[in-house]
Amino acid sequence: MLDSLPDLEARRSQVLLEIAQLGDFRRGSVHASFRRCGKPNCACARDDHPGHGPQVRLSYKQVGKTVQQTLS
Repeated sequence: MLDSLPDLEARRSQVLLEIAQLGDFRRGSVHASFRRCGKPNCACARDDHPGHGPQVRLSYKQVGKTVQQTLS
């Protein structure tokens, strides 16, 4: 059965209130990355090694430049 328009509008208002109460909501994207350290004797120097990581980072724009912040 379909919901009535007033019911849908009331639910939408409730959801918007819940979103507004979430608190620290940041723009950007979170991604995991693997990297190679560059030391020739390290295990990550092998072709079959995925690298060190994962390092979880938040990436966002600030004053027109991309900023990455490592998350613990």
